[in-house]
Order: sequence, then C-alpha cells, then structure tokens
Amino acid sequence: MRPRFTHPLWIHIPAVAAVAVLFGTLANAGPLPGDVPIHFGPDGQPDAYGSPLTAFALFAGLSVGFLLLSVWLDELWARQEREKTFNFLTLLDELVISGLAGMSLGYLHMIQQGKEVLGVPAQELLSFTIPVVGAAVLLEKLRPFTPHEEPVAAEDTSVLRKEMELRMESGAALVHWESQNPVYVRIVAIAVAVVMFAGAASNWLVAPMIAILEVALGILMGLMYGGFRTVVTRDEIAVRFGMPGIRVLKLSPSDVVSVELHAFRPLKDFGGYGIRGNREMKAYFLRGGKGVLLSTSAGKKCLIGSDHPERLAEVIRAVAGLGSAPPPHEQ
Repeated sequence: MRPRFTHPLWIHIPAVAAVAVLFGTLANAGPLPGDVPIHFGPDGQPDAYGSPLTAFALFAGLSVGFLLLSVWLDELWARQEREKTFNFLTLLDELVISGLAGMSLGYLHMIQQGKEVLGVPAQELLSFTIPVVGAAVLLEKLRPFTPHEEPVAAEDTSVLRKEMELRMESGAALVHWESQNPVYVRIVAIAVAVVMFAGAASNWLVAPMIAILEVALGILMGLMYGGFRTVVTRDEIAVRFGMPGIRVLKLSPSDVVSVELHAFRPLKDFGGYGIRGNREMKAYFLRGGKGVLLSTSAGKKCLIGSDHPERLAEVIRAVAGLGSAPPPHEQ
C-alpha cells in the first residue's frame, strides 16, 4: 500500500530544483582537475586534497538527507494542524540545500580558476537562496489545509481508581511506571554512536583530541537509548531519561495542586520533541499529542507525555490526594 501523505510533496519542488540546477551546471562545466582541495580549515586554507567528485557527492548526500528530513517534519506538522498555519519548518530543506548549492557552485568556480583558498561565495549563495526560499514561501502559502483528525478514545480508569483508593487507604506499596521509547530514538542513539566511534577510530592517530571528543559524543548519544520513563510513587513523581535513567524532573506529590489531561501539538507548541518548554510550561515527551499537565503550588506547570495519559493522571491524582476524574461518559 502506498503511503498517504497529508502534506503535498510539491512543496519541496524548489529544493529539488536547486539540486537539478547545480548538477546541470556541473554536467556542462567540462573536465575538472583530478586533484584539488577538498577540505578546508576555519581560515579557508586547504588541508586535504583529492577528487572534486568527493565534495559534490557529499553535497548530494546531504541534500537527500535534508530533503527526507523535511518531508518527514512537514508530514508531522500537517497531521498536527487544527487550522492552517504557516509552517516555517517547510523552509528547512530550501535554506540548507540552497546554501549547499551556493557553496558548491562557489567551490566549482574556485577550482576552475585554479585557486586554493575557499572564501564565502556571496553571489552564488544569493543566486540560489533568494529564488529558492522565495518560491518555498509562496508554495507554503498556497498549500491547502487538509483536516487530519486522529480518533481519540478516552480510557476508562474506574477500575484503576478503585485500586488506587484501596492502596492509599491500606498503606500498601505503590509504584507506577511507564515509558516513551519510540523507534526513532533508538535508531538515532545507535546510529550516531556508531558513526562517532567509527570517526574516532579513523582520527585516533592523526587527530587524537578530535577522536576523544567523538568517543565522548558517541557514549553520550548511546546513553539516550531508552527514552523517557515516568515513575510515580507515594513520595515522588519523576521523569528519567536514557539508559542510565538520568532524572530530568522530580516533583513531590504534595506540591501538585491540579492534574489535567492536555492535548498539544509538538511542533507548533514546542518546536519538536524531547525536553521542551514555552512561556506556559516545561514539557517532557517523545511522541504523541496528549499528556498530563501538572500545576504546582509554586505556580509551575509541567507536561508529561504519555501513551496512557488517563491512567497516569489517575495515579498522580491518587498520590497527590486530589479528587478522581469523572468517568468518560460524565465528562
């Protein structure tokens, strides 16, 4: 079955056109030198030589990567829209790809002229960026709004409520935990760690400080594996992150004055996923668009994303000594 996109793919035409124009220019550039600068230091001086095809292949790979990332982000945005709003994330691929195309064209002119110092090719950058980003803004304004309502079924927590009441009255141990560990978090944690370790292995003899930094970054990214875990006990409401369970949120149940179910749009309201915040609240989520909003006696608000928000809210109400939510048919 073909995937059904909520957002139109023609939104990405300007980015694809930038790639096509650049490679059309390369195809008509004639024979290129076989050994040219392919890597430059911060001052623009070359520090590695090789085939120019290496640099252009890198551009092609980065362009495809950013294009796929933009398609994914735009689809997430469209699925979360409740009304038509301008999606600034749709300009991501146009900005990046047009910038890469401008730099690549400047690099082409540099090697054609036999130069070895890479400066900022302002003319080439502007020649790509202005029309490409301008066209992207126009297409985003023309993009139709497609309602995409996800079916939402409130979970009946009446049995859980009774269990919580019995546990609280009897003084029995109470530990409730749940996790948000989407596939993309596991893939990113493993893939980035592998890339960093591979880079460290290749740089160990020539650039040991960079290799050490890559090892540290690889370990840090690998520790992300595990996502968020929310743990509620009689004494603590905590959110822990990653494999080692780093505590990123800790609240005392006695400080919680209200517990509400809260629907949100991750990209529109918070600009992404993870540990986020806006003017109203701090948020902890890795997927979904519904969570539990806690208000404290100090006036702070914390939003905890959950795959089972009704259950989580009921448990927190119980340990905080707050009244239970009415059954779904009474809400």
